[in-house]
Amino acid sequence: MGRISIACLALFLAAAGIPGHLVRGSDGRSDSSDSTVSTPTVDSTVRVNDATMQRGQNGTVTIDLLALGTEGAVGFSVAFDPAQLAFVSAVRGSGAGGTSFIVNSQRSSLGEIGILVATSPGTTFPAGTQELVVMTFTALSSGTANPIAVNLGDSPVARQIIDASAQPLPANWLNGSVTIGSGCVYTISPPVRNFSANGGAGSANVITGANCSWFVTNATPWLLVTGGSSGMGPGTLTFQVNPNAGIVRTGSVFIADQTLSVRQGANFFDVSQDSVFYEFIGKLSAAGITIGCNPDGTLYCPTQAVTREQMGAFIIRALGEFNPPSPPLQRFSDVPSSNVFYPFINEMALRAITVGCDPQGTMYCPGQVVTREQMAAFMIRALGEFNPPFPAQQRFGDVFSGSVFYGFIDQMAIRGITVGCNPAGTLYCPSDGVTREQMAAFIVRAFGL
Repeated sequence: MGRISIACLALFLAAAGIPGHLVRGSDGRSDSSDSTVSTPTVDSTVRVNDATMQRGQNGTVTIDLLALGTEGAVGFSVAFDPAQLAFVSAVRGSGAGGTSFIVNSQRSSLGEIGILVATSPGTTFPAGTQELVVMTFTALSSGTANPIAVNLGDSPVARQIIDASAQPLPANWLNGSVTIGSGCVYTISPPVRNFSANGGAGSANVITGANCSWFVTNATPWLLVTGGSSGMGPGTLTFQVNPNAGIVRTGSVFIADQTLSVRQGANFFDVSQDSVFYEFIGKLSAAGITIGCNPDGTLYCPTQAVTREQMGAFIIRALGEFNPPSPPLQRFSDVPSSNVFYPFINEMALRAITVGCDPQGTMYCPGQVVTREQMAAFMIRALGEFNPPFPAQQRFGDVFSGSVFYGFIDQMAIRGITVGCNPAGTLYCPSDGVTREQMAAFIVRAFGL
């Protein structure tokens, strides 16, 4: 990426359709109408939060927007001492879901990173503290200075906040610092492992400094540590999970001051171990994304079709939100507060994963069966891609370039979430309904469960 200036931010916003308010219709369609934004009475604030990390280890620095509810886009640079910190990555924060996100890291070796974050056209960040960016750095073992300043600067991206009409807003810019220690820090990767009821062998990596010792404490009877019960420096723990004859269960292995969580899915009576979906369904259960289809959690109903309301719960749970707040106002006319999926469907809309099922965006059609093409749009948006690139070539013989789901379905294949619906992988069957067993495979692949 070349050098980005605030002029580029203006062009970026114009390309995104600002000014103008984007009102999406049925999933994949949109139309525009005018919108105005009131002038704030106090200044917006962008703040670098102080952080602590250890020499030779990775750590994170978060950047927040203290929003008034009028901010449509934020651009700034982050300056740091490259002799003390090495830039690893910058990703959307928890308050930047559904935004356009651009990182200019060409000058990272000089200690300068440029970042642009913009909401959907014509919209703004909600009022309150919004985590915009999570930056990962390595605290260089060769460094000596402490603490390290992390400042909001103007190169390569000048500091500016603008509203939904691309008008500049007054702002405060608060710097932070990183305090670097020299003690032992331990990380378990991955920190969570999911297993089906069959159990099986697993492993996890212990990441720490070369002179840091660790040992394992296991208090879970159905989980056997088979290797790596102690070590010095980086190492690997191996273990065996016994079969599970009952409902979902969770065990823990303690490694130094960290915890490895091992989750095992329920033994569903209607899911054969010979099924190609057995492991997917088991991991979905282990992750708590499904509790089955009957009150006692012993059945999964694998061939039953997935409805749009059920899809909402599957996706929001896969994103780590198991108890979304119940909205005070009803968003969709056909989803009343009495619907058990009410908060999940509202969360789908808040995250811009759905825009409803009618052109006006006033209905969700909760009882309709989810088609494979609709599921692709839901899934790819949930993964943070709201405008997938237009494929250069047609991948599936039954998915044509005129389809509003064309780019989403192609992304499903690119990301390894689908291989099509026929043995040759040449068809996608876009209008077919999605079954619960298929949904398990899609979600486990998409979210790496």
